[in-house]
This record gives sequence, C-alpha cells and structure tokens, in this order.
Amino acid sequence: MGVERGSSPLESFEWEGQVEPVSYVTTENVAPGVRCEVYTFVNDPTTKDLGIIFVEPGHATPRQRVLQGEVTYEGYISGEGVKLEIVRKDGSMVTLLAQSGLAVAVMVGDIMQWRAGANSPLKAFEVCFPPYAEGRYETVE
Repeated sequence: MGVERGSSPLESFEWEGQVEPVSYVTTENVAPGVRCEVYTFVNDPTTKDLGIIFVEPGHATPRQRVLQGEVTYEGYISGEGVKLEIVRKDGSMVTLLAQSGLAVAVMVGDIMQWRAGANSPLKAFEVCFPPYAEGRYETVE
C-alpha cells in the first residue's frame, strides 16, 4: 500500500487563502516510504516553492534541522493518526496531531519530522521561503 499521486500533477495550490497556479518540477525519493513532489509557484517562482510530501503508513520523514531560509511552512493535507513533531531551537518540543487547516512555521535551528499513522498514509505540504536549495536541511538522529 503506497501513497500515490493522482494521474496528473497539481495545477494549483491554495496558499494563504488564494488559489495559485503551480508547475510540477520533479519527484524526489527522500527516504524509504517517503517521497516529495516539487512544484514552483508560476506567478512567484523566486520567492517560494512547494513540496507535496507523501509518507507511507508506519513511516516517517527523516528528522531534519532547518539550516537555511527565511521560513518553512509545514502543513497537513490528509491521513489519520498523523503527527508533526518539532523541536524548537530553544529545545522545547511541540507535537501536533494533524488536522484540517494545520500549517506551522518552522524556523532556522528547528528540527522537524512528520509521522504517518500505522494504517494510514500521510499527505502533507511544505512551502519554502525562499525556494528550497541544497543545504537547507540536515538530517539528524
């Protein structure tokens, strides 16, 4: 049982109350059971980009520390028993049970990780300001 993209890539994405056109770039295999579809915002390609994250049941994204960028927004799309764990730069830990409308700012120095439910795939989004570049994250144990 995997998490599948639809028969065609997204053409638009709702961000901050507005539906914006997006253009598919590539799909990256992040880790076993985790992949990310990368999109550009057609009308704003230099300020931000979009990742749609798919996590198979019982899997999790790597724990990643944000090293670069202004801000990264992590948000929930679908899945049951899903949670987002964030260790803030000051060491405090935040565990959020995913629900409709969840979108959280993750800052430089924070560590984040999505976890899919045992029996349910996870679909989440990530909006990066500025667009993602190699070296934005480091995987931590």
